[in-house]
Amino acid sequence: ASSEPARCAHCAGPLEAVETGESAAAGDGLRCGWCARTAPDWHCAECGGVRLRGQVFGARRTAEELGRAFPAVPVRTSGRDHILDTVPDRPALVVSTPGAEPVPEGPGYAAALLLDGWALLGRPDLRAGEEALRRWLSAALPRPRA
Repeated sequence: ASSEPARCAHCAGPLEAVETGESAAAGDGLRCGWCARTAPDWHCAECGGVRLRGQVFGARRTAEELGRAFPAVPVRTSGRDHILDTVPDRPALVVSTPGAEPVPEGPGYAAALLLDGWALLGRPDLRAGEEALRRWLSAALPRPRA
């Protein structure tokens, strides 16, 4: 499965699988998310492959992988299924989806990492760039140095 983004040959918009599931063959119904044209003959320009795989893993899977990488650090998740309003002022990894970011109870986050920045910029919204910049600037305000 190719990890390169699938793009429409007509408008360069993102191709989406019409069927649900983790992967789909190119002939199974790829459609452009912008112009709605189908792309039955799509293949990856990098590897020639005709299978897709998801580009985004989601907050839950990201939290699971971080938990395995840092087993001694608590991992808190805030997203569609459960939104945290606040997080305690104790060391922890906080993984959240856009719009579900919890407010730290203390002076702020010590560091911030925004994943999938391309997804924020690629949203089908006229103000996608402005919204992405707002989120990035908000995340750039971690806790003041002590």
